[in-house]
Order: sequence, then structure tokens, then C-alpha cells
Amino acid sequence: GELSSYDKIIIATGAAFKEISIKGLAKSEITSPFELYENKSFDNEKIVIIGGGLVGVEAAINVAKHGGNPIIIEKTDSIARTAYSVNRQHLKILLSELSIPVYTGSEVIEVIEKQIILKQKDKISNIKFDRISLCIGMESNQTGLEELDNSIVVGDADSPENVMKAVWTAYRQCRLI
Repeated sequence: GELSSYDKIIIATGAAFKEISIKGLAKSEITSPFELYENKSFDNEKIVIIGGGLVGVEAAINVAKHGGNPIIIEKTDSIARTAYSVNRQHLKILLSELSIPVYTGSEVIEVIEKQIILKQKDKISNIKFDRISLCIGMESNQTGLEELDNSIVVGDADSPENVMKAVWTAYRQCRLI
């Protein structure tokens, strides 16, 4: 076809936030992580953030600084695992200073009438919320062009990570074209 006539095709389509299905959770109750980064008032809203990686932790801090009441739920036993140690320690200090509850080693069982049913070890608890945000990672935006012999897939389109890695891997792959 027409695309095979090009020497190289650079595919830099980025990534999108992952989605999961949670029993009882309506799409209308889900807020994009991008919205939690906005510079606006969150008016005392209880916002449950599922995912304690960098995006979830930073979103929670922004929500708290803008008048909201974030709660972080993380399935592993630690938060911000991919952050450099110094950054992770600073984020933990901010979470503490802002009194943001963090539930690690936790699993969302289901949602019933604006309440999350949460399992943490052998304990079941209910957490009331106004909105939920899924901050559980990202997945590459696939176009189908990745399979062409003349394609070079760069950045998050190849492997979602952090901005610095996306830029450097794209540079390394494209500099010799």
C-alpha cells in the first residue's frame, strides 16, 4: 500500500489511562485522572483514587490542595513505587501533612450506592465517595501500523513509562534515520 512506499513511519500515538470493570461502578461516577490535576476547587468532594502510583498520589495531593478530600486505594503494599526514593519520601510527607488516607494492600470488591466495599487483608470496610478516578496505569494507543516493517514506534506508544524515558527512547530510535 501507500504507507510501504515511505522509508520510515514514526508512530508516536502515546498512551491512554487503563480502565477496569468494578462491580456496581457506573461510568458516570468515574473521573479522568487529568481532571484531578486541574487548578480548580474540588469543594469538599470525597474523591476515591484507585491506584497509588505517581499519577494517583500526585492527583490526590492536587485535590487536597484545592479543597477536596481524596482517598488513595492501592493494591500493593507501597505507594509511588516507580518514583526515585527521595521523591517517594517527599510524596509520603505531603500525603501525611495533607491528611490524605492511604489504603495499601487493598482491593475494591464492589461499589454500592456511592460506597466502595474495600477488602484490606481480612478486613472489609465501606468508603463513601462523590467520585472515583482510576489511576491504575496506562496502555499504549495501538493503530495497527506498528506491524509495518518500516515503522518505528516511540515513547508511550511503545511502552508507557515516564516523560523522560519516552523522550529519550524516541530520540535514540530516531536520531539515526
